[in-house]
Amino acid sequence: MRKIKFLVASVLFCAMGYTGYTAYEKMTMSEAEKFMKANIEALTLDEPGGGGAYSCTVTTQCSPIFPNSTISCSGDSYCKRGIDITRGGYVECDGHKTYC
Repeated sequence: MRKIKFLVASVLFCAMGYTGYTAYEKMTMSEAEKFMKANIEALTLDEPGGGGAYSCTVTTQCSPIFPNSTISCSGDSYCKRGIDITRGGYVECDGHKTYC
């Protein structure tokens, strides 16, 4: 009976973790967040005629055992890193994902 309770608790814990992670991944930015991001991007640009542009770079470590095993990307408007449950760590820039 104790093993069954432990198994049920483990399955529920895993299900809650998976549900929380997928909800986090599917969250969309509110209009206020989009507005603030646009303001920050506008503030990072050079003066008109200066030719400045927004860019971003993101890097993630693929393995805690091997510190030099990293992937990175650069983008013009959007950079993100994360973990996919089935494929592992990734970086995403301007909609293009690269997995470890």
